[in-house]
Amino acid sequence: MMRRGPVTEADVDACEFTLLAGPRAPSAARARIATWLTMTGWPTDEASDIVYAISEAVSNAAEHAYPLGAHGTITVTACVEAFHDDASA
Repeated sequence: MMRRGPVTEADVDACEFTLLAGPRAPSAARARIATWLTMTGWPTDEASDIVYAISEAVSNAAEHAYPLGAHGTITVTACVEAFHDDASA
């Protein structure tokens, strides 16, 4: 599924999108994930780390899974899960 367009409120709990593998994929992934993290209220410092990690993963997939000239897609899936630290309770 190739999905384009902005992240909507319906996407806040989870975010999934597919990009064409290529040199523009990392920047597109950064923009989508950054927007989604902002909509979820994720702390800015941590969001920057997540955006960087997603960008690196997409870049590596585009470079290594699809050599120059090969066509393919990269799907990014992210969600927010509750974390309970039972040790502090």
